[in-house]
Amino acid sequence: MIPIFNFQSVFTSFIGGILIGGISTYKLTDSYLTIKYLNKENKTNLEMFEVLKKSNDKLAEIEKINNNLTKEMENKNVENKKKINDLYIINRNLSKQYGGLRDPGRTISGVGDQLSAASNTAEYTKNTAYERRLSNEASEFLLEYGKNADEVAEYANICHEWVKKQFP
Repeated sequence: MIPIFNFQSVFTSFIGGILIGGISTYKLTDSYLTIKYLNKENKTNLEMFEVLKKSNDKLAEIEKINNNLTKEMENKNVENKKKINDLYIINRNLSKQYGGLRDPGRTISGVGDQLSAASNTAEYTKNTAYERRLSNEASEFLLEYGKNADEVAEYANICHEWVKKQFP
């Protein structure tokens, strides 16, 4: 007769049960721990996302304010350049109307700084005015140089205002 309980089949069944139970238990606990870890990670990611969103919103607000301020300053710069250009045109026209720019410190060649009492004649005054007159090129250069200096000064003033508004 064949025994119903064979030691080998019992042992094999026992080992198989342990393996199946062990693997199942491992899978269940591994799944539980993975889910627990993922939930914790998702909570952390959600918190980081909220902080990042707040930072991005604040950055967008600051950029909007900065862009508005920059546009305002650029418009002011264009307006100031137009005013300076208008003044340059007026000065150039006045210079041409009155015979150009003059150098009041310039003296007639050969006479020097000491003038005699007889030198107050109309001819001397006419010659003095002519010789003290700057050339057209020099006058134009000085007027253009003054215009450029005014533009730079206005731009520096606008930059100063921009910095004061950025960092009150």
